[in-house]
Amino acid sequence: MLAEYSNARSYISSQDLGGSGTGSIAISQSNIDKMFAVAARKLEAADVPTGSLCAVVGPRLMETLKLYVGARETGFGDTVGANGLVAKRFGFDIYQSNNLPFSALITYGSTTSNPTDADTVIINSVTFTFKDTLGSTAGQIKIETNAVDTMDNLVAELNNATADATKRIAISASDRKRLLKSGIVATNSTTTFTIVGYGDVAITEDASNFAVTTNEQYPVFMMKGAIDLVTQKSPSVEFRVAEKRLGRYVYPWINIKAVQVKFSLIVSEAQKWVTRAKDIISTLNDLTREPLMGMQKSELCL
Repeated sequence: MLAEYSNARSYISSQDLGGSGTGSIAISQSNIDKMFAVAARKLEAADVPTGSLCAVVGPRLMETLKLYVGARETGFGDTVGANGLVAKRFGFDIYQSNNLPFSALITYGSTTSNPTDADTVIINSVTFTFKDTLGSTAGQIKIETNAVDTMDNLVAELNNATADATKRIAISASDRKRLLKSGIVATNSTTTFTIVGYGDVAITEDASNFAVTTNEQYPVFMMKGAIDLVTQKSPSVEFRVAEKRLGRYVYPWINIKAVQVKFSLIVSEAQKWVTRAKDIISTLNDLTREPLMGMQKSELCL
């Protein structure tokens, strides 16, 4: 559901919070209140009703918000409700989620800017080490003759491609589970390496020829009910006491439209059989010139 952020009609950029340009900006205790104020203004400009506004933020942004309000007031929610609701601030119901989308960009300059032996990049606490010669340690990535091919090896391991011990050493099962939980997907171009996923994912590197240039998460500000969500539910039944009689009524949890379609098909087939029966009786009556066994056409029932 939170992936619908890409369909947002507007966004908050650096220039909205006192910076410059239309890119992202680091949120701190000094500007987090401005972020909510700008979000409210942009929603109001879009004629969004202000009585049901909500914001969905990640754990790190929630930490910043708690530090901001800590010196100003008490009573900020210390626990997260079953639906993620934490508190109401700045006119927003604030929810915390580990499923907010994020993206990160690693820049390595050109095809000749190859990682060097023992360079590392750590993605969501999973360490990848670039090596001239592969050993047996999980997470090792083979350094090729150019940077693009080297980063392609890292892409393949992040995306859980078919094992290839000549290109990389597979990460452990626990590390793979951590990456899958965050929905991490990587892509590579001639000079940049992009990672997308969900959650508060930290990415760091210790390298000389490439660097993490951006690591952004996308909190969502919206009106409650703005996104429709359809979930699948297993069939079930409910038993209710029958008044003034023994027994219980059985109420199935069913798809009404599906039942209506099936009922229409049954009625259609029944009507065909009634028509055929009437035709047979009419033919027999014509042959005998007497009503068959005293049964009139109108008395036939199925």
